[in-house]
Amino acid sequence: AYDRFAAAGYEYGPGFRGLRAAWRRGDEVFVEAALPEPVSDAGDYGLHPALLDAVLQAQLLDAGGDGDGPVLPFAWEDVTLHAAGATVLRARLAGAGTARSIQAVDAAGRPVLTIGALRSRRQEPPVRRPGRGLLTVRWEPAPEVAGEPVPYRRWPVDGPADDGVVVFDAGDL
Repeated sequence: AYDRFAAAGYEYGPGFRGLRAAWRRGDEVFVEAALPEPVSDAGDYGLHPALLDAVLQAQLLDAGGDGDGPVLPFAWEDVTLHAAGATVLRARLAGAGTARSIQAVDAAGRPVLTIGALRSRRQEPPVRRPGRGLLTVRWEPAPEVAGEPVPYRRWPVDGPADDGVVVFDAGDL
């Protein structure tokens, strides 16, 4: 599946390759997913993002290459986390097209997650105007202060700012 995903423009690193099996029955897709070997912090999350992502990857098996841009989760409805710390999920994704309900259980069959509806949509390529972005940053040298650190740097920007200047604390740079 991951070779097929890569060919469609989705590149998953080792921490996000948790999809173990997927199969279909009509409009239902069944998934087995597990946290990959390099991930060991499942207890730090209600539901580890890499494990949830592995379940959602099953939707890509339907997406194919029938358009430009990746298909991404867009709107979540009626989401309930029933248990925390799962490292393995078995899930049922029901529905067709861009809206699916999801029920996921752990390895022992105990409920972990219910999603009433997850709506996905294709991410459109960004609209770019030649030579102009949303914001343009111009660098200006920071003022020199003899023997003292410079606490702030100022960058004029072309974009939605009250006075055209964004101020950053030098500690954030």
